[in-house]
Amino acid sequence: MFAGSIRRRLVSIVIIISILSAVVVAAIVINSVAGTLRRQTESAFVEHNQALANMLDTQLQSIATTARALADTMEHRAESPVTLLWPTANNMLDGDSTLERINVYTSFRDGHQIVMFRRPQEPSSIAPMAHYINNPLPSTTWFLNTVEGFRRGQESAWHGPDRGFLGDRRPVISVAVPYRGTSAQSIGVIWVDVTTDTIEAIMREQFNAEVQPGYSLLVSDTGGIVATFDLPALNTLTAVPTAIDGILSASAANQNVDTSAPATIDDPFNEGRPAIIIRSQMPFTGWQLISVVPQFSLQSSFSQGVFQTAFVILLGTIVLGWMISRFADVTLSRPLLNMSTAAQEIGSGDMRYHVGYQTRKDEVGRLARALEDMKKNLAHSYEELSRWSRTLEKRVTERTQELQVAREEADTNAGELRAVYDASLSVVTAFQLVAVLQTLAERVVALLEASYCGIWLLSDDQTELQLVATTSPDPTRLNMTMNVNEGLAGRAVIENSPIIVADYLSWSGTVNRRLSEPSMQQAMVVPLTYMNKPMGAVVVGRKRDARAFDENDQRLLTLFANLASPMVRNAQLYVQRDSAMKEAERANTVKTRFLASVTHELRTPLNLIINNMDFMRVGMFGDVNDDQVSRLNQTIRSAEHLLYLINDLLDVSKIEAGEMQLTIQQADISIIIDDAVDSVQSLLESKEDQVTLVTDIAPDLPMVTMDGRRIRQVLINLLSNAIKFTLEGEVRLIVTHDDGHLNIAVKDTGMGIPEDELDKLFESFERTNRAKQLGIEGTGLGLPISKHLVEAHGGQITVQTEFSVGSTFSFSLPLRPQPQINKPVTSFIA
Repeated sequence: MFAGSIRRRLVSIVIIISILSAVVVAAIVINSVAGTLRRQTESAFVEHNQALANMLDTQLQSIATTARALADTMEHRAESPVTLLWPTANNMLDGDSTLERINVYTSFRDGHQIVMFRRPQEPSSIAPMAHYINNPLPSTTWFLNTVEGFRRGQESAWHGPDRGFLGDRRPVISVAVPYRGTSAQSIGVIWVDVTTDTIEAIMREQFNAEVQPGYSLLVSDTGGIVATFDLPALNTLTAVPTAIDGILSASAANQNVDTSAPATIDDPFNEGRPAIIIRSQMPFTGWQLISVVPQFSLQSSFSQGVFQTAFVILLGTIVLGWMISRFADVTLSRPLLNMSTAAQEIGSGDMRYHVGYQTRKDEVGRLARALEDMKKNLAHSYEELSRWSRTLEKRVTERTQELQVAREEADTNAGELRAVYDASLSVVTAFQLVAVLQTLAERVVALLEASYCGIWLLSDDQTELQLVATTSPDPTRLNMTMNVNEGLAGRAVIENSPIIVADYLSWSGTVNRRLSEPSMQQAMVVPLTYMNKPMGAVVVGRKRDARAFDENDQRLLTLFANLASPMVRNAQLYVQRDSAMKEAERANTVKTRFLASVTHELRTPLNLIINNMDFMRVGMFGDVNDDQVSRLNQTIRSAEHLLYLINDLLDVSKIEAGEMQLTIQQADISIIIDDAVDSVQSLLESKEDQVTLVTDIAPDLPMVTMDGRRIRQVLINLLSNAIKFTLEGEVRLIVTHDDGHLNIAVKDTGMGIPEDELDKLFESFERTNRAKQLGIEGTGLGLPISKHLVEAHGGQITVQTEFSVGSTFSFSLPLRPQPQINKPVTSFIA
């Protein structure tokens, strides 16, 4: 397929890539555009359905307004409804065709009276129907429930569809409005009846004006069908309720998943064809308008746009492919063919061939210029080869001699390096500073065949040098000091370079000749440095008749000093670390005692503050208004949170000091579990039913030997964490037992924990990054304390988690544990 010249292959590859790119881009864009258009079409249908629902809800609200106006007329009036409402009711019934009947239920004489105003056939020609009732109405009478609701603050209520109070031929929908009579206990009700035929007529009037495909159902807040619009006919009447139930079930399932996106069903009224359900809430009545729209209505709305987009993309990609192919031919294929010919000519030895395209500024131009340079270099190389061939034998002989000399020097250096290495091994494993330095001094004497070695180290303030190791037989010289700018060692430190003194006894820089080492007539010194910082100096000496120090000695001593400097520094750091650890242990002990004392002293007044604010909130110190109660609640919650933190800190201090004692006795674990579950109920309520707590507890739990209060603390910590870190879902408490162990697990469907944060999960004051980002309260002490309490009972706590899926915290307790709580924890808080 790609045989032939590179030009042809390149053009073919460009064409194929363009075609594949066109297909992929078209598929991606068409899929994206189709999805976008579909979502826009669905959104338009949803908004249109909501607008229809709002218009219908406004019509129904006007009916409730009519009932409210009549109720205001009867408010605190002792007259009969017949006298007060007859003209008004007749005018309302005559002027509003949607009203079927107006009904009044009120106290009358020693009983009750029901007055019904029917729609007049002729204006003011028919009297109201009144019923006097001595016996109480059944408690199931629906409008009596409205009276009870009014006492609880309810303003109105909808009922139906049913056959009305007297059993009408046509189903009616009623809206009831209660009102207060002349006495505090006397409450009456006015309700207005509207037939379902009238509601369907309103739907037809509105829906015909706003054209929408499919059909609609008006569903009351109790789930009953109030009215329908354009409902298709089925073969049998018995199939209609089943089909409607299917639609309502699909709508209810969609409501549980997503309150805005339409659901997809197989339409039972259209032979199971695909359709979508659109559910719109009516804010005033609480009803729902459910519309079923065929799938083909959506497809026809966005198919034309998808086809147009696909055509434009395909045409544009073809044009782009042609342009890329043309560009590749002009800019790459032809120049490459020309340079291929040039390379062949140059390779054959023709250095006169001219390489084109050298004036171009792109990669092709650089390649052409490189080819021209290669041609010139080859010509020069031919000349050089001719010249070098004449002198090659001579150069080989010279190089062989140089290699022989270098080999001898390498053997010598290898021996010296081996000696330095062997000497440095003796101080590698030592950490005592004096031992390291003394060993270093002895090894230097042996390595350099010297008669004396002294090691000087800088003081901490770098103003003095101290002799810390020496091979001198005079012990009084050890630990002598001198200023850093004095003596041979001081000059080496200041200049940071080696120094050789052939005649030390006459050297002008000697500090005190009487204290000089007698065996050191000639001297050499090199500085000790670590990370380019001075540490001291190594001084060696020989007698006058010994071999003089040379550059090789200086190089060996410098190498040995460089190897030994890190070891000396490590020994110094070891001494400093040992001192720092002792100081840290002392500070940690003081900190633990201070923490225990402070937290204990803070807890008592804080408990008193919480109790007094609680008494103030319930009114024991005087009346408080709602705003004051709210602020007191906020203050109490903050104080309780502070108390929990103080308790955690007190527990931490006791654990660190080894002063926490367990009260071990047999206890009923079921009671402790119930108490822990009750304690987190307020936290569950703050989730507003977004999180549920499920318990899965074995029925035959045995008695457990434990500290019940501390195990309850562990349970509350784990349950609280699971609820706080679960934004929506379920928290499950699982309790079982097996051979000698009680097993408890808290499983949630929360956000999970990333793997890189698991190592620090049980460390004090450590919290996950997600908890900090979401602002979830916590101190980072609950899990470390829980882990210590479980292990103190002889148990073990573990965690299994998957990020964005959930976590499971599990711990097991032996039925008869061996407490370990009295052991102090020296590093509980870093």
